[in-house]
Amino acid sequence: NKYLLGKIEIVQRRSGDSFNMYLSDDNNNWYFFSFSGNQMMAVSSDEKWNNVIKEQKPEKRSVEKEKGKVSYMYNLNVASKAKSFLNKFSE
Repeated sequence: NKYLLGKIEIVQRRSGDSFNMYLSDDNNNWYFFSFSGNQMMAVSSDEKWNNVIKEQKPEKRSVEKEKGKVSYMYNLNVASKAKSFLNKFSE
């Protein structure tokens, strides 16, 4: 277990809800997640973590739909999206 600092944004729209989440630790490591529709985008300051997603074949980057549940897919985001998200809070 680890204590993390973070920021979360939940956006509600007629077209569908979404959220953005930024987490960081005391060692300047950070993780950014963005979920909208049926797609989770993620990126980190840890390249090993990013490589796990990057090296996964695209057809393996989805969670299949179970009865009564929505399926989704995940992909690697870009670090500039995390920076843009953080800039919203410094304005």
